[in-house]
Amino acid sequence: MPTISEVISRHKFGGAPCVVPGCGELPVERHHVTYDPPEIVPICRNHHNEITRINGQEAKGGLTTRRRQSIWRRFLGGEFNKRRPKLK
Repeated sequence: MPTISEVISRHKFGGAPCVVPGCGELPVERHHVTYDPPEIVPICRNHHNEITRINGQEAKGGLTTRRRQSIWRRFLGGEFNKRRPKLK
């Protein structure tokens, strides 16, 4: 029997996994890569916490749309892997 989180995730995101390459976890969060224009992706809780932390660390001087997109591409490309804990 599916968990409540699985049911909600399938309803919200159609059952697709977290967008982070190699993750495979069900997404339970919507991450705003950008706000204007809005670019929102389904992501698991661990990766959402991680990219939110990284955005906070990189935010000195503000986060423009271009800067947020750059951080997101670097995150997906594994540039922050040294800080990334192994996920189960």
